[in-house]
Amino acid sequence: MKPDLDTATLRNAPVISLGRAGSTLIEVLTAVVIFSIVLTAVFATFSFQKQSYTTQTRVAEMQQNLRVAVDILFRDIRMGGYGVDSDINVPLSAVGGVGTSTIALRGFQGADGGSSAPDGIYILYSYDMDNTLSALQPTLTTGSITAVNSGTVTMNVTPGTGTRFSTGDVVLINNGTTADMYQVTSRDNNSLTFGSTPAINANGHNSNIYDVGSKVSRARFVRYFIDGTDPEHPTLMVTRLPGAVSQPVADDIEDLQFLYGLASSVDNALVSGTVVDSPADDAERQRIRRVNLSIIARTRVSDRGWQGQRPNLGNRSGTPPADWYRRRVLDNVAVDIRNMRLN
Repeated sequence: MKPDLDTATLRNAPVISLGRAGSTLIEVLTAVVIFSIVLTAVFATFSFQKQSYTTQTRVAEMQQNLRVAVDILFRDIRMGGYGVDSDINVPLSAVGGVGTSTIALRGFQGADGGSSAPDGIYILYSYDMDNTLSALQPTLTTGSITAVNSGTVTMNVTPGTGTRFSTGDVVLINNGTTADMYQVTSRDNNSLTFGSTPAINANGHNSNIYDVGSKVSRARFVRYFIDGTDPEHPTLMVTRLPGAVSQPVADDIEDLQFLYGLASSVDNALVSGTVVDSPADDAERQRIRRVNLSIIARTRVSDRGWQGQRPNLGNRSGTPPADWYRRRVLDNVAVDIRNMRLN
């Protein structure tokens, strides 16, 4: 017989719960809200960092394009006129230039784009390939020639040096007082031939005489300009004249402007003088002692969060409406010309 349980014993007995522990709806909603806030913050941080990285990459690319453009332009501008001892008559219309008349190109010729377009520039100088100066400047060994006006002229050079040149090379022939420019149509070990087919050989030369002892050297004759065929990606281009296919120098170069500092006379250095948008004639070209370069680079693609516009540069007006491109401007940097002969 089981003993009876009194009321007090039952009251003090432990209560065993058969239910399960859990979270209330409010607790679940609170956790969801906190998780959403954290996730939103993480996503916003990731998006910001990604956008910042993309922007910095584009800006770095733009800066590199600007650096390349400036370095190459500075090199050629500083060399302008080197080895050019007198006026050289070059028919620019025949070699991809501006205008229709023959002009006397000494070291530089501007191509002013006016108020609505970028400028361009033509640069001429002799270059020697450093340690091969003697090989690339052979001397005339027989006879004398006058400037090529028609027909074909073959010039004997120091034996073994003719093959240092290539067919198509533009060369300067210099007798110490005057010089002319020609294009090689054929060569062998001991001679260079200038045919009449290239316009540079057939037109516009003075009747200068080049006797034994005259020097021959390669010429760098180039044109720099902005190709805006694709307005989304304007490109700084260089053409090795005459007749070579234009090649890109730097992408996304939007504007290029030049000013020319002229000495008061051909036998003076630039102390105080005239500044022009482009040399008007040979008298002004002989007086060039400084070239001021201005250039604008922009990012490859636009940034919708950026309110940018092309500023005024030189004599070209800017673009007031914002177009979302980031830009870098190098304005009016002076390059002193060291090689223009003082007559």
